[in-house]
Amino acid sequence: MFVNPADKAASIPISNNNIGVKKQVNGNTCKILLASGISILGITGCGVLDPNSQVIPENQSSNQLFYSSSSEGEKPMLYKSLDRLLVTERMYITNEPKNISWIYLQSNGKTTARFPVVGGAMIYDRSSTSNTESSYANVMDLPPELKSLQTTSNYVYWFSPDGQYQQYNGEYFTSSVPYEIDANTLMINTEKIDKKEEDKRSEYQTQAVKWLFESRIVEDFRRVIIEARDTAEEIVTLVDKVKALKARNTGDPENWNSSDKSKFDRVVKDVKEKEERYKYLTEWYNKNSSKYDKEMFLRRLLPIQLPSDYTTLEVY
Repeated sequence: MFVNPADKAASIPISNNNIGVKKQVNGNTCKILLASGISILGITGCGVLDPNSQVIPENQSSNQLFYSSSSEGEKPMLYKSLDRLLVTERMYITNEPKNISWIYLQSNGKTTARFPVVGGAMIYDRSSTSNTESSYANVMDLPPELKSLQTTSNYVYWFSPDGQYQQYNGEYFTSSVPYEIDANTLMINTEKIDKKEEDKRSEYQTQAVKWLFESRIVEDFRRVIIEARDTAEEIVTLVDKVKALKARNTGDPENWNSSDKSKFDRVVKDVKEKEERYKYLTEWYNKNSSKYDKEMFLRRLLPIQLPSDYTTLEVY
């Protein structure tokens, strides 16, 4: 068998019978015993094995191919992957706006609370905040906000049908129907559905659809706020440059040296363009936000109106 040193996991096929393999090393003969299922290297007075040399089984000529395979990179040849089908099905179900499930928070085997959940409960795992993640064969960079910025421990989080964010870092149980909870033992009775809670499913679905629809609308307003903040900060920076140029020059900018005059003209032009852009953003935001319920913005900590004066816009 030829062993390629680049193969990290090269192995010798094992038969049901022990096979004796002889190898010449530094003038000594070593016998390598291959037991069923486990390779046992019995080396006596042989020094270090050379991975580039040829290993020939007993009673087999050197010109015969002795098959060896590497486990690295091998994948099972499956007609279909049941795991993948189940994961896909779960994603389809939880992706539906009208899908309502329930989460039961537990402590020491007792159920302490039950909440309706939009879609499904999600897990925050600190190990997922590395710089990359894999999805089947694809490897991609994580968004900056998902990299190692948080120091909290693992937890499960979810949104209620009306959009309230909640999280929990203890034991929990989820189900697609609301099971009854025994008032005495605080144990979940999976043989009985809580009829009163089940009757609220339609109400929860209506809340969820409304909240998720509003979330899509609000996303446009969030983008405008972000650009407005960036624009306001850029204008302030440019104005500071103008002040610095005026501080080291006197009189009309037309009489400044050519270098400072060129910088001044360029900065003033940029300021005017940024101010026009900020004016457009605020007018769009204020005009369109008035079409919706104020509570939609307040629940998401968004301003109902943006100030026309960029210096008063709250930035961070």
